[in-house]
Amino acid sequence: MLNYIVFGGIMKVMKAIVTAAMGAGVILLAMGMGTASDLGQELDENCSACHLTKYICQKLDKQDEAAWVSTIKRMNSNGADFPVDKIDAAAAYLVGLKAGDGPLCD
Repeated sequence: MLNYIVFGGIMKVMKAIVTAAMGAGVILLAMGMGTASDLGQELDENCSACHLTKYICQKLDKQDEAAWVSTIKRMNSNGADFPVDKIDAAAAYLVGLKAGDGPLCD
């Protein structure tokens, strides 16, 4: 009986670990297998090719995710080369920043 209880507890812990690992994998997949800092650097490189990133920094905390998606798509139509498959992740990244945060505000 004791072995069954211990085994059941171990299985619960293993299930929690697998679930957490799968969640982390989904997040990395959604971000194109990169990290948030990679995404920030990619935004910085793409955006600063045409204008100062202070303009982006000033809009942090003022735009929602849909507005950032729209902005990035508009910038791409104006000649930026931000990867289309990373636009949603980039918008989520920008929404998660606070005014003055990240490489776009340095």
